[in-house]
Amino acid sequence: MNLLDRHAAYGLIGGLVSYCALSALYDQFYGAFGLTATDMGIGYLDTLSRSWGFILLITLAVALYVFTLSGMGLPISRKRAHNYRNRSKSARWVNAYMHFAQSIMEWIRRNLGVVAAIVAAFALFIALSASSSAVDDRAAATINGNAIKPLQVKLGNHGLRIIFLDIHSHHVRMITPAPTPGSVPCCKHLMHLGSSDRTYILYCVDNKRVIRLSIERYVVHTSP
Repeated sequence: MNLLDRHAAYGLIGGLVSYCALSALYDQFYGAFGLTATDMGIGYLDTLSRSWGFILLITLAVALYVFTLSGMGLPISRKRAHNYRNRSKSARWVNAYMHFAQSIMEWIRRNLGVVAAIVAAFALFIALSASSSAVDDRAAATINGNAIKPLQVKLGNHGLRIIFLDIHSHHVRMITPAPTPGSVPCCKHLMHLGSSDRTYILYCVDNKRVIRLSIERYVVHTSP
């Protein structure tokens, strides 16, 4: 396998792992309403594109680590180790340390892909742990009738936002035309979760149930 094929394989595996991790977070959020990411029409590409900040974070962590390893020269070269041994012949423990450290560094050089995968897995674990509690908090807020914004970081005053997880809900102000009595369960407080398959997906705060309305028949007006 040449270098290009190897990087393509790493990219494919990384994309699949990231998709599984992010899909679990989306399922965790929508599961609070008895839904799944699939019910919301969130597929493979949607999951990755709607959480590009998450992917960026993992990629930067891996790139920084690999660049650091490569740039350090890992800090013991053969020539430096040889010179240091000559100056420290009486210190056997120093020689043993140098030999052990050099072996470790050379293994890392030959297996940077494996090292990158380990670092990515660790960074992914940390990110998931931090995101999981935030997802639960946002689901609880929506259930209680509070609008939520995506899990994101705003940079400066220029409006640039790095979105880590695009989960959101909005208050429903009005539905037009007004549904006829009996066509839609009576509910005074509706939250808009999203849409899928030409259908609005709403959550009724009053009776804790999901309501679906046809996009072709109704227009749902929301407020932030």
